[in-house]
Amino acid sequence: MKKTSKIIVLIIVLIIAVILAIGIYSYLNRSSGSEMIGFPRVPCDIDWNGNCDERDFIMANQSSGKCLGDRYYERFADINRDDCVTEEEVQKLFPERFK
Repeated sequence: MKKTSKIIVLIIVLIIAVILAIGIYSYLNRSSGSEMIGFPRVPCDIDWNGNCDERDFIMANQSSGKCLGDRYYERFADINRDDCVTEEEVQKLFPERFK
């Protein structure tokens, strides 16, 4: 292999390594995402439309009992970030619905 080809392969490998490192770092340090948008997100605003309404409650309620990878899992309803949504988490998000 020519020297130029080796350098190109090395650069490609380094780029892939950096992309993987960024992905792993992002996964391990994931946040609610509100920092990226520039405004604080209300915890019960599951669909990010700016208010807590019936749709948010339905989405959170459907997510109850679901875990990451399951249909209807909503990470914004997962308060403790254990990758599963419990009924208790939905109750904390919408306490007025469970009085």
